[in-house]
Amino acid sequence: MFALYRADGGKGIGMGHLFRATCIAKQLLQSYNIITRIISKENEATRNFIEHSGLEHLFISENISVDQEINLLQEVIEEVSPLLFFLDVLEEDTNKTYVSAINQYPFTFIAITDASFYRPIEADIILNGNPNQISLDYSAESGKYLIGPKYFIMAPEYGATEVRKPGETVRRVLVTLGGSDHNDLMFRLIDALNHISPSLKLMLITSENTGYLPRLREYMKHQNELDYELHADVDTLINYWSENDVAISAGGNTLFERIATRIPGATVCQLTRQMEIADAFEGLGVNSNIGFGPELTDDELENGIRKFISNRANHNNQFQRSPDIVSGDGLILLIQEIGRKLHKN
Repeated sequence: MFALYRADGGKGIGMGHLFRATCIAKQLLQSYNIITRIISKENEATRNFIEHSGLEHLFISENISVDQEINLLQEVIEEVSPLLFFLDVLEEDTNKTYVSAINQYPFTFIAITDASFYRPIEADIILNGNPNQISLDYSAESGKYLIGPKYFIMAPEYGATEVRKPGETVRRVLVTLGGSDHNDLMFRLIDALNHISPSLKLMLITSENTGYLPRLREYMKHQNELDYELHADVDTLINYWSENDVAISAGGNTLFERIATRIPGATVCQLTRQMEIADAFEGLGVNSNIGFGPELTDDELENGIRKFISNRANHNNQFQRSPDIVSGDGLILLIQEIGRKLHKN
């Protein structure tokens, strides 16, 4: 039994879509013995990520047209006769030609999106973990809508992972800016944290996909006063959150994962759409959004981090509110819904 999963990644859009593809693929195999083939536009970052995952895959050209992609997908669909088809791309889920071509087949069609606004999609299951979706009503639409941050896809272990209650002082800070760090913000955050307090212990988590890992290693050799750990291309952050007092991340997957663990955190966003999510989580009391990284001056960045680190009331508030916002069970909830669809068919 097969599933096809269409998703992309890279320096420009990050690796979050492919990361959740691997989470879903592993759970489908475990729960239903379904093998997933990931179909992705090829670049160095996607090639490294997918080949490291060990999952079945098919790379397509980054320059492929929509019509060519539809024709290719139809060939693959007819070859493997999948039970499930996942569409997890930024735009094609509202392309009527694309969606109509997928809907002509009898499999269960699952669309995954992160849009902040009302976004109906002609699919059997539509998952949108964006916190801005909480108040929206899709009852008039035909598909099954799983909306809001409790449905956000992450490793199932997050459903049972928690950190200790915030203490009186911040000594250890986890810094991670996504699988690609679109704007190379890591260096600026290190400098800001060093100015705030050289006595902080930094845990830096990054990836080869940033393109700057050798430069970062060389840079850190000259930070003689900084106490730090540098980890690259870790399979999961689950074992790292609890070693720290607070965390600073971008506004992608790691933001949701951080909230699921209850560790207090702040965001420095990489993309404008991340700002919508980070601001929404701030409004829900589980994030401090410092701002859009490429537009922040060094002083604004440093002052924002300093304000967050010193705000103990905010840390405690985030710790208390987080379980009600992101439970970490999104993957299991999706797999259960897929099971119900498969049982009906």
